[in-house]
Amino acid sequence: MNQIKNNKLLELGFLYLLFLAFGIFFISSFGFTMPDDGWRHLAMASYPEQVQSWGRIYPHTLYEDFDPWFMWHNLLRFVNNFVSIEKVPIVVNSIVYSFLSLWYFLALKKFTKIDKLFIIILAIGLPLLNYRYFFLRADILSGLFVLYFLISKNKILITALAFIYAPFYYVFWFYFAYLGYLNLLLKEYSKFIILSLAMVFGFVFYLSYDFHGFLQMTQNVLNNDILLQGHSVGESKPFIISLDIKNYLGSSLTLIFLMLFSLLLYFVFKPTTLLTKYIFLLIPLFLIQYRFLYTLQPLFYIFFLHTVYNSYTIIRKNNLTYFVNLIKTFFKERTYFPSLDTRGKKIIVFILLVLFFFYQYTDNLKGYSAIQEDLTQMNFLKENEFKNKKILFSSMSTSVYIATFLNPSASYVPGCSLGWVTYKNKKTYFDLLFDNKLNMNDFYIFLNENKPDYLIIDTLANSNFNFSHEEIKNNGFIFYKIINSKLIFRKIK
Repeated sequence: MNQIKNNKLLELGFLYLLFLAFGIFFISSFGFTMPDDGWRHLAMASYPEQVQSWGRIYPHTLYEDFDPWFMWHNLLRFVNNFVSIEKVPIVVNSIVYSFLSLWYFLALKKFTKIDKLFIIILAIGLPLLNYRYFFLRADILSGLFVLYFLISKNKILITALAFIYAPFYYVFWFYFAYLGYLNLLLKEYSKFIILSLAMVFGFVFYLSYDFHGFLQMTQNVLNNDILLQGHSVGESKPFIISLDIKNYLGSSLTLIFLMLFSLLLYFVFKPTTLLTKYIFLLIPLFLIQYRFLYTLQPLFYIFFLHTVYNSYTIIRKNNLTYFVNLIKTFFKERTYFPSLDTRGKKIIVFILLVLFFFYQYTDNLKGYSAIQEDLTQMNFLKENEFKNKKILFSSMSTSVYIATFLNPSASYVPGCSLGWVTYKNKKTYFDLLFDNKLNMNDFYIFLNENKPDYLIIDTLANSNFNFSHEEIKNNGFIFYKIINSKLIFRKIK
């Protein structure tokens, strides 16, 4: 028995090294993969003396002096001790890629009967579809924790995962609570107890670190709907569900209704396999916010592959419907596929999988090249004239996030897409974020209230500015220069 376990561990270790090698190859070729907050986290981790706090670099921010990701930043800083700051994302994302691949391998083995060779190929290629796992954000730990917690039965492993994860993500309690609810329904009481203990540990950890800061931050997160003022911002958007419904009911009540809906489906359809039970019970998270949909995508892909494989098996064995017979007749009469032996069919599937993942890889390369270009175009912010200045951007694009990394000594407006806590009139702020029609008088008020040293208007992102040279000059700014489609205005001294 011990020999069998040792062999399995040895095989798993070898496969992990294989997945890590592919992860390093893919991620190294992608370069920077962060279109948003990853740049902020990298700046906070690598330049803590210059950034100082979220409140210093982002006026009116949600977090002020409290850094809810301080453990994540410590981890990035630790990696930075061994490699240059430019290599930190590559190291972290390569490891994330390898653990995603390993999870796909374990999940496909657990939930499907697909041939082992194809499982390995799928495990290597499927993380290419999970691009949000490579944004260098702390929430990737939430995704990996949830995925491994769902498929693992080893109590020591899941205990370690829960206690390690809790200090790294400040809304750990939400994931713990939902998983606890799921475990109660599935009568997995030992997992529920582990989550309960880890939740207590997490609260003690954060409250000991900064009692007031953690409570204030948690209050702001729970008041998310109020902060957003009915706007749909990034990953907080609901999937399929109308935003109007979510705004009318509120996030909490919407989630409760979705949980009741998923329970109804669960008891009506009575899923028999563990995988389908997970899918039914996780429907509320799939729908309530895109952030959870992205986090749980790997589980959905496994369900899809499981369904397709089982459907193929049933069709092959039973020829159940006339429609299936028509399809078989078509393939028999017009293709060479039926004349192939089993090995030939597997070779075709293998080639199709490789071609699909190669396409996905090249598509990712194209997308990430835009980030590299944006980084190059924003290099002017490293000049001394922009250091320790306050800069107001006209949009909330990747450029703003990159600016934090290039010049961590400055402060930036707007700085938090969730909504400013200490700023009362947010209309102009949201008009800028979403490129809505601007009332220029309101914009000048907004400009004077925030008192930036520089105003940078991105002509590719904003189409609603309409002002004259005299108007902007009367409001204390003068045209300075244009760099890469960005109009830069400087405060008149």
